Amino acid sequence: MRFVNNCGEYGSKSEGQIHVHANAYGVRQWRPENILHREIKLLRWAAERWRIECCADQDTIALPEEFQENGTHVEIAHGIPNHCIDETEPVWPPVTENIPVIENIAE
Repeated sequence: MRFVNNCGEYGSKSEGQIHVHANAYGVRQWRPENILHREIKLLRWAAERWRIECCADQDTIALPEEFQENGTHVEIAHGIPNHCIDETEPVWPPVTENIPVIENIAE
């Protein structure tokens, strides 16, 4: 997705949100804490975007110590509903019809 940002330049939606992260701590700056603020938001978005509603994945994701926000440890919630899929192996429907076998295809 491309859009024109406030400066008339093209970029992605994530790039257009840089000002939100630069202002996250009250002063417009681009320091390690602002970069981590952006990375945490991207990780939360990715966890939601590509989640699979599998019961085995219901645990929260504890980020390493480097990802603390305002001295608080950060965890990413799974967002998987309680009616998750509780299967360890795929369950295939039974074959109910005879499937013909084709032999000697080269002939």
